Amino acid sequence: MQFKRSILITLFVIISIFALAGCQKNVVDEEEKVIEKTPEEIRLEEESNARLSERIAMEGRRILLEVERLKEKAIREKTYYIGSKNATVYDSFGPEKSSLRELVKADSVLVEENNLVDEAGKAYAKIADASVESGYSYVLAKNLIKDKTDLIYKKYDGAVYTAVEKDIDFPNNPRIVNRGIYISSHTAKSSKNMTRLKDFCKRNGLNTLVIDVKDDNGNILFYSEAADKYCPAGNGKSQIKDIEKYVQELKDEGFYLIARVVTFKSPKYSKKHPEKSILNKNTGGLYSDGDRITWGTPYDRELWQYNLDVALEAAKVGFNEVQFDYVRFPDIPRGVAVDFRNEQDETKAAVIQKFLIEARRILNEQEVYVSADIFGWSATALSDVGIGQHWEALSNVVDVVSPMIYPSHYGRGNFGFSVPDANPYGTINGAIKDSLRRDKHIYTPADNRPWIQDFTAKWVKGYIVYGEAEMIAQVKALKDNGIEEFLLWNSANRYTEVNYSEIK
Repeated sequence: MQFKRSILITLFVIISIFALAGCQKNVVDEEEKVIEKTPEEIRLEEESNARLSERIAMEGRRILLEVERLKEKAIREKTYYIGSKNATVYDSFGPEKSSLRELVKADSVLVEENNLVDEAGKAYAKIADASVESGYSYVLAKNLIKDKTDLIYKKYDGAVYTAVEKDIDFPNNPRIVNRGIYISSHTAKSSKNMTRLKDFCKRNGLNTLVIDVKDDNGNILFYSEAADKYCPAGNGKSQIKDIEKYVQELKDEGFYLIARVVTFKSPKYSKKHPEKSILNKNTGGLYSDGDRITWGTPYDRELWQYNLDVALEAAKVGFNEVQFDYVRFPDIPRGVAVDFRNEQDETKAAVIQKFLIEARRILNEQEVYVSADIFGWSATALSDVGIGQHWEALSNVVDVVSPMIYPSHYGRGNFGFSVPDANPYGTINGAIKDSLRRDKHIYTPADNRPWIQDFTAKWVKGYIVYGEAEMIAQVKALKDNGIEEFLLWNSANRYTEVNYSEIK
């Protein structure tokens, strides 16, 4: 009722404004019949009328925006979510009620009236329902929750799960449907290899290049002032001299460019700043994974700034998007004791999210999008997997999430397969469903653009060779779940010939 009254008031204001404008015009028209005006008077009058018209138009736009805001507010106030595994929808709440269908967890409904009690004392909610003639149906009130974030199994202290304002599209950097490949820094500096990969993309319906700007070894693709300040060794390898020209030429060929920034797995920085990096208490030295690459710690704000400044440099030379990889803690094996240098006593999930919030604030100001690579298993597990990658916390604050759902990375029994790697369609189908299910727990989920597997995982027992059929199967699994975007990973940058634009 209050919403309808607000609509009537705003409509009355709009009508009054335009009526006033009409009266003014009539008075002017009458005066013109009596008085012959000089050219200067006519010019001033026309300017005055133009200013009046602009003010009227501005006020009209303001009122329409206010009406839309009130409408959205009214809808939000009526919106509830299914909080149980499922909920039966009935045609009434009386003793003769009949079931119509089932709603599932996280489905939303518009509640018109709540706490309608039947003869047995059970409370029901009357919900808007266009599928029935009356326009209403009923569900048990106990199945409803008001805040969808209550669906999150585990929340981490310090992390934000409320709605986050996001720019959907930038005028000078419009979003597109991205389908692309990864390009290492070594490949990016080879004109021969770049020509080969650009031609590959054009033949196969791909439009996006994810290029190492700060790679796994800490090398920067181009000269970086940030590296000079925080980690001069990052500028040590041969680099692309005219990066602005390099980027512009790729964009002129129609490619959307993503700068991959390896974030906390940062060996050159950690070796320069061992006192700030993850310490292996067992050895007394820096912590490294099996590849012997040492890690900085996500708790180190100076390492934050280094990565953010490199990302900002990439944005300023023309990259459309910055993708943060290894934006996490290392997966520490059992029996290894480490010191993460957590001086502020922050949870892992909160500090990773805080970094990405800051990244998005800085880069969105440059009209550049922020994406985050996430372990595929983070979408399936209910926790942060011990590495700070809590699905809801990350998806809530970035523009794009790229879960790495390579079938080879799932273990025996996942999604019902003894060898997930040998079942590309089924594994991708299960993994992407998990990520979409988790996004229903938050108000502002990111766009979902997964990494898929274009390599053969010979280290997996029972592996299969990945070729055209396996690539098609993975993409089809995504499409069957409404996902049109994807990225192909092959560390050697050798990709399978498939016309991806023809996959239905």
